[in-house]
Amino acid sequence: NMQNLMVQDYRPCNLYLNGEYYGVYFIREKIDDDFIADNLGVSEDSVSIIDGYYTLKYGKSYQGWDTIWKKIYTNKINFANDDNYKWLADQINLESYADMIIMRAYSGDQDPGNIRFFKSPEYDGGRWNFILYDNDISFRSNTAAKTRLQRFLNHSDYKKLYALFRALMQNEQFKVFFLERFAFHLNNTLAPDKVGAHLDNIIAQMEGDMPYQINRWKHITNFYLPSMKRWYSNIDYLRSLTTDKRIGWFVQDAVKAMKLSKADVEKYMGEEFLKYLE
Repeated sequence: NMQNLMVQDYRPCNLYLNGEYYGVYFIREKIDDDFIADNLGVSEDSVSIIDGYYTLKYGKSYQGWDTIWKKIYTNKINFANDDNYKWLADQINLESYADMIIMRAYSGDQDPGNIRFFKSPEYDGGRWNFILYDNDISFRSNTAAKTRLQRFLNHSDYKKLYALFRALMQNEQFKVFFLERFAFHLNNTLAPDKVGAHLDNIIAQMEGDMPYQINRWKHITNFYLPSMKRWYSNIDYLRSLTTDKRIGWFVQDAVKAMKLSKADVEKYMGEEFLKYLE
């Protein structure tokens, strides 16, 4: 359901060094130009990857991002103007961007600078696409879950990192698109039963090896995971952050961040979301 948002493939493994057991680790794809080339079938030399909002992480040039950024942040072009908005939509895959924002907000991510996006003239008409990157500090705080969109759009500390989101939100077409995308994911991709099933799958891959992981490291003072009981308790807490209550917080956050009325919620998201405003 998020086919235009790049994610790293992964799997858990048991690590041994010189025959000594070191516990459960996760092998993940490395986000670099080779990652884009291998997954999308483009040439490695064609790829540029931006880190944060302006750092060229991989590639030989910004491939026009410097021009886009100047219009967004330095010159502060008015994207409420549909011609300006169309120009921006031709440069950026807006579905990819919206999905990235939705996932970072839903997860309650507390490390807002971890944004990476890429471009290749050989893919998607040369538009910029986004990567879901480094969500380690996520699903940890009820407060974070209730305030991400508000902070992305309105908090002064996030002004530069989320300048693109704020620029796009000037335009009514994007606002409607974002809300419709938002509602779709809450009803489908992020529905509690689907998120729960995904969590169950990850647990099943790890559960048999966790006693060995705990036994390997429990001698360390104040080790974060001293017992299987604590592991299961942590899982219960994680489940509590993936329920229908979480959907409600997310909707309420969107209402505050975008100053939506009940009529807006019903029109752009659907009548079924009104219950979260009561």
